[in-house]
Amino acid sequence: GSGVLANQVTFTGGTQTVALNRSSAGTFNIGLSATPLPQNPTRCFIGATETCSITFAATAFVVTLPDQVSGGSSAGSVSVPTCWSDFQSKTVQVDVGTQYVSPVWGGPAVNANGVLLPTDGSTTVIDLVFDANCVAPMQLGYADAGELGLTIGFVGSGSLSGLTMSGADNVVFYPAALNVQVVNSSATPLNATAPGMVPVHPAGMGFNLTVTAVNSAGLVTQGYRPQAIDRLRAYVQRTGPTTGLEGTFKLSATGDVLTAPNPPAGPGDYSACNVGPGEFVNGVYSNANASYSEVGLVRLYLMDSDYMGHTIPASPIPVGRFVPDAFQVAPVILNRAATAGCTGGNFTYMGEGLRLSMQLMAKNASGGITRNYQGAFAAFNGSGFASYTGLTGNTLAAQYLSTDLSGRLALNGVALSVPWAAGVATLDIDLSLQSAAAADGPYDGTRLGLAFSDSDGVALRGLDMDVDGNGSMDHLDAGATDFRAGRLSVGNAHGSELRDLSVPVAMQFFAGPGLGFVTHTLDNCTPITSTTLSDADTGDSLPVSETCIVDQLGASGADACAAGTVGNQYRGTALAGEYVVSLKSPGAGRTGGLRVTADAPAWAEFDWISAGNADPVGIATFGIYNRNTEFIYQRELR
Repeated sequence: GSGVLANQVTFTGGTQTVALNRSSAGTFNIGLSATPLPQNPTRCFIGATETCSITFAATAFVVTLPDQVSGGSSAGSVSVPTCWSDFQSKTVQVDVGTQYVSPVWGGPAVNANGVLLPTDGSTTVIDLVFDANCVAPMQLGYADAGELGLTIGFVGSGSLSGLTMSGADNVVFYPAALNVQVVNSSATPLNATAPGMVPVHPAGMGFNLTVTAVNSAGLVTQGYRPQAIDRLRAYVQRTGPTTGLEGTFKLSATGDVLTAPNPPAGPGDYSACNVGPGEFVNGVYSNANASYSEVGLVRLYLMDSDYMGHTIPASPIPVGRFVPDAFQVAPVILNRAATAGCTGGNFTYMGEGLRLSMQLMAKNASGGITRNYQGAFAAFNGSGFASYTGLTGNTLAAQYLSTDLSGRLALNGVALSVPWAAGVATLDIDLSLQSAAAADGPYDGTRLGLAFSDSDGVALRGLDMDVDGNGSMDHLDAGATDFRAGRLSVGNAHGSELRDLSVPVAMQFFAGPGLGFVTHTLDNCTPITSTTLSDADTGDSLPVSETCIVDQLGASGADACAAGTVGNQYRGTALAGEYVVSLKSPGAGRTGGLRVTADAPAWAEFDWISAGNADPVGIATFGIYNRNTEFIYQRELR
């Protein structure tokens, strides 16, 4: 047809058989010219049908393979578009080959209709069983992940000699799921789901996050890797505390995801993890420096949003429980906090209460405040404190130079005066340094030490005191103060019954061996609760009723009176360590002695007569004079 000429043929015995070969599909007209020219026209038949048109079928296979989950089988087909008898209902041997399109690597063998094929592009002969429509089933199974190219070739022989046919298709095997695991350095899964549950992990400290692509049988698909840096996406739900602040979950070096209080509404809520294709090795991504900045519990959602057109899900997993990495404090020593009007200064008497007040901050490993350390997630309530005895725990220490005074500390109260809120609280510890059996000191510059942890084992950061001297820091230096043994003293006084009598009352401290007790000139606030008079000798001529304490305001108590000059008025508060206690003159003929007792604070009492600590007592005597009789007292009359 169309002027195409074939080779000349010669008829022998009236018949001849020729083969026609056409390289392109379609319907063509055929004919012949003969020498000598026949009398009748040429006639053509196909079977009983008279026609000179012949159709040449397409010499290509149509291969159809749907994408499939790794570990499954892609149920496809191979067909001949124009079905003819050489393929119709026939079993035909073809050459089948497979190779990776993406990624480029040598994966495991492919199962094609029960025959294992390598993925290097080499071919293997496989029987294809075509049905009456020239369609043969093709089952392609693959345990790994990636895009595979399948090629089919046929080279005819015998009556089909010279016929070549080919076909191809690509098929994607995608992982069934991404398995996510979070473990600590001991390979313990961090999967707590409620307050108080273990294990715990410090907020901000690295843990190991592993993402593994698996097939339908749960085996690792080593060929998997995300197609771009934005395909692996995550959502992190804060599940505890339910009322709290959002933290940051770090999944990769640059993949920070902010938590949210509710589950994701859809894929649009997810954020890119910034994990590139090259970070998956043999189907596994591992980050030993993943972290979460806050205290509490989270739930991690993960997926590959587009792996060659497919979404690969991951089952959400609980991650936690996260606790602070450490506590940080800002301590302040409030000297003499237990004595009204005396808080402050730089000393406290032994036995007198002071307060160690501090702001507590729960910190993560990066030094940020863990704001969700509150409510059920705050495991420190200030309980369990004791003086330090060499054992670990919530302890207080006192160290003067190299002398450990911790055993003399007494705890008078520990409380969170401001409860935990947004990772911050205020802790107040009331304590005192007890006096020794014999006065000692002064211990000026004594360092107070602090150590504690919560019930999760979160401890105080920055220990810098070695109280027990073993070379290891065991406490945090909370500041220094001066401890001094103090006592309230009432001295004896004597003088004329015609004049007011001043009784020496002073606040003293033990200045050291060889110095004894001296007036504490730095004390400007220690109060005397009351001062009372009692008869020292009922046989003398001075009953208590004949005098009183010069005290216009009545501050001294029941024995006060309004008489006296301003300079003699009672002062029950120390000024440079001294008080003013004056007794009204009883008048002529009223001589004798009275006891003057000052009601001292308990810590200012003293063992005056080896009978135990007691208030100080002095004797005020009217009517006795200095033994030097050579002095004549006179005054000028004008």
